[in-house]
Amino acid sequence: MTAPFDPTLARSAALLEGIVQLASEGILSVDAEERIHLFNRGAEEIFGYRADEVLGRPLELLIPERYRGRHHAEHLPHFAGAHETSRRMGERREVYGRRKSGEEFPAEVSISKVDVDGRRMYNAVVRDVTERRRTEAALRARGEALARSNAELEQFAYVASHDLQEPLRMVASYTQLLARRYQGKLDAQADTYIRFAVDGAQRMQVLIHDLLALSRVGTQERPHRPVDTAKVLTGVLRWLGSALEESGGTVEVEGALPTVLGDAGQLEQLFQNLVANALKFRKAGVPPRVVIRAARAAGGAMWEFTVRDNGIGFEPQFAEQIFTVFQRLHTRTEYPGTGVGLAICRKIVERHGGTIRAEGTPGEGAAFHFTLPDAP
Repeated sequence: MTAPFDPTLARSAALLEGIVQLASEGILSVDAEERIHLFNRGAEEIFGYRADEVLGRPLELLIPERYRGRHHAEHLPHFAGAHETSRRMGERREVYGRRKSGEEFPAEVSISKVDVDGRRMYNAVVRDVTERRRTEAALRARGEALARSNAELEQFAYVASHDLQEPLRMVASYTQLLARRYQGKLDAQADTYIRFAVDGAQRMQVLIHDLLALSRVGTQERPHRPVDTAKVLTGVLRWLGSALEESGGTVEVEGALPTVLGDAGQLEQLFQNLVANALKFRKAGVPPRVVIRAARAAGGAMWEFTVRDNGIGFEPQFAEQIFTVFQRLHTRTEYPGTGVGLAICRKIVERHGGTIRAEGTPGEGAAFHFTLPDAP
């Protein structure tokens, strides 16, 4: 007796057929003998075959010859006996297809198995990832070229800064000697010129010193080891003792400071730059106060440090600009410096896998937040 016609089932089948044929991915079905039973339009576009050219033919037609042995020996038999009903291939390991032209292409393949009327069938969705892999390769090449370029620039900055020091020392020494011997013996204009020369040489020495410090962050990094940041800060405060005494400043630590994984020398420079920055940009007539604290960041793998001061602060729109080399918010006569210190801080933090950001309010102070990895 013939089963009654079910229009709902017919509509569902037609709908499914429409979806399969409209899909941009290639959709195939093969039986247990690996004969092709379904080959949609997406598969036609990817492989270059018409459906009538492949239906009933073996799946190996679409597999590069060099991979057919592995496919028969490993892939399908392993999946056929597995408990899983679906699997995605090509994410961790390269999978290749073969076009009608003989061209091979990288692919991602999702496969599933299903029993239809007692017969085992395998369905596959094939995505051609040629363009994605090409883009990834281009990005990798560009990234490698950029890394090489940055390394070369860092090396150039280090060598240039190092090699400039000796002739600059000579210029500074002779201009200072000129000032000592002839200041007041020439006319006022000559004295002015000598003063400009001495000042320029001294500023250049400071600039070269800071550039050398910046380049060393990338060229002289040592293996990371557990570093007690409390001990680092103690050494920094000892080094900055005269500056603290002169300004009447205080540095307070809220809670305990942790042990992190890093380069002790670079972390010392990081804290020194941030504390010295707070002492420099203090409000007139107000003793600087610096508060340092640390707390575990979300996830627990990093520590977030905060260095907060009661200085002159800055407008919020400059929170990113202040980390750029040579970017200054004030004139040299107001606050001396080269505009390199915070750039060094960012480079050190990023070399340790962390991030650094700043917050500021004019007249109320600034806060610097940065993260460093926890020591194992």
